[in-house]
Amino acid sequence: MQTQRVMDEFKNEPFTDFSGTENAAAMTAALEKVRSELGREYPVIIGGEKIRLESKFKSFNPADKAEVVGVFSEVDSDTSLVDKAIETASRAFETWKHVPPTERAEYLFRAADLMPYIIVSLLEGAKIWSAWATKLMYASAKAYMSLGTSTRDSFIGTYSLGPM
Repeated sequence: MQTQRVMDEFKNEPFTDFSGTENAAAMTAALEKVRSELGREYPVIIGGEKIRLESKFKSFNPADKAEVVGVFSEVDSDTSLVDKAIETASRAFETWKHVPPTERAEYLFRAADLMPYIIVSLLEGAKIWSAWATKLMYASAKAYMSLGTSTRDSFIGTYSLGPM
């Protein structure tokens, strides 16, 4: 007999402190691992078969348009692959449709369990930059507050951004 899995209550992942060497080193290693995989070629996979086509397209980092994230086979160049993918999926569904819903759901739960690790590897870079920006703002505010009142007033007058 199968038991039904109950979803945990949603809670945000805890913040990571990058001021320590252990977290900073782990972040740097994760970024280097991801960076080493940039520009890699990914084949089309249909029914476990890896298919590489001559026609390809590149996916770019939206934050850095010169950075190639990955190279992919242009499936639109071979429409027979669409038919092959549909036939393969239809054959697989003949088995899948007999899998009990609770077991199907378990696959989704397992994928969901992996998401925090995938997201963390994507967000770690964002976190380290955010921590750096926060430190920079703190240092700027501290430097500004260390100025005398008359110097701060002239600083504001000189570098005013205008009315907010």
